[in-house]
Amino acid sequence: MSNGFFTEFPDPEIEENQKSKKIGKNSSAGMFEKDGYTFVHLNPPDPPYDYWIDLINEKPNKKYVLYDLTDNNHLHPYDFTFVDRKFEEKDVSNEQYLMNFCYLYVLLKNFSCDILKNIIIITTDINFDINLENVQLTMLKNGDIDEEKSFLRIKHFLWYWTFLHTVSDSRFDIRKEYLDKEKKYNVVYPLFGRRLGRLHMMSEIYSHENLAWSNIGHVSNEGQMQLDKGIENLSFYQGNYYKFNNVIYQSPDFPCHHYFLMRNGFHSHERRLMTENKMYFVENEKPDHDNADWQYRVSKEFIESLIYLFWESYIHLSTHPTEKTWKGFIHRKPFLAMAGPHLFRFLKKLGFELYTELFDYEFDNKNYQIRFNSVLDQTKKYLDMDREKLQDLLKSDKIVKKLEYNRKLAFSISKKLSPLRYITNFDTKLLRNL
Repeated sequence: MSNGFFTEFPDPEIEENQKSKKIGKNSSAGMFEKDGYTFVHLNPPDPPYDYWIDLINEKPNKKYVLYDLTDNNHLHPYDFTFVDRKFEEKDVSNEQYLMNFCYLYVLLKNFSCDILKNIIIITTDINFDINLENVQLTMLKNGDIDEEKSFLRIKHFLWYWTFLHTVSDSRFDIRKEYLDKEKKYNVVYPLFGRRLGRLHMMSEIYSHENLAWSNIGHVSNEGQMQLDKGIENLSFYQGNYYKFNNVIYQSPDFPCHHYFLMRNGFHSHERRLMTENKMYFVENEKPDHDNADWQYRVSKEFIESLIYLFWESYIHLSTHPTEKTWKGFIHRKPFLAMAGPHLFRFLKKLGFELYTELFDYEFDNKNYQIRFNSVLDQTKKYLDMDREKLQDLLKSDKIVKKLEYNRKLAFSISKKLSPLRYITNFDTKLLRNL
């Protein structure tokens, strides 16, 4: 892995705003006017985290488009996080935490129904409707909102292609002469960002000789670890959560910044890298565009593996396809993914063909515990399979045709949506019939 790992990833939408100079003094906030709409970044790097609340309340009759094109994933108060009192006081009740990440709660708490009717959210969450409804019902039950607001529909537009545009760039495509490298592994499992569910699954399979794996902390918190608490007695709780240390209840997306997991001989914070070789890729002689390019390439071990296992960025209730998903299609690699509910239904709706000859996707609409166990069992099945037999299976006409079709479709979608690559180029006609 390159030494550029410990760098800060730029925000492509904000960078484009600043380059185009379309939004003047608000460029760093990601705010701009277009066709009668005011576009407002929900989580910008520079202004106060709650700047947009005052902005909207001061001019409530304007039409607002609120956007965050990365990770809309926190569903307070429907989805709880901490029960450990030390961290509850520090984080969960923290206003900045709510404002930065719990957009639905903040919108419903701070704005009237009349204002909410003028708001459109551009979201990456493929489960937005059901998640909004669950937040509304929980807030009604808690007395945070009235019945009228609990039934209010907030208009939204689904934005799912940011990472597809990046991964489909030719500089990340594998050179033809390396596509047929000898396969040394049945499954590859790159783990980036230490979250509880990912680590739990790794502890179940890490020692298998047919698995290639990595374990890397995210750049934003790798230097902030204070590993002063171990995780013991880990178990599923109510299907969608974990219970550990007898009193702590957490989602599988829980970041292990203070807690460490030692299980089956696996240590959650043992750093393990895969092999990066830029020479495997088209346009390899050109310099990287930025320090994040390594994230969109794949490793030598990925190329040398037959099946790709990954966890999407958020997998609990909200979810969206990132570069992790698109790599499977672009590089013709059959994959199993741990994601939020309905990811595979969403991909099928886009036109992708699922690998039903290999995988049982019945878990897709089930709770986390069922999804976890199904993906784990199917992964173990292919880890235990004779490699030559598995390789022959993947060379069948049906699977090869699907792999080629899905790759072409991914490029086709990317090309079709290329005019919408940056938020400042957004076609507001798409908002008219929401």
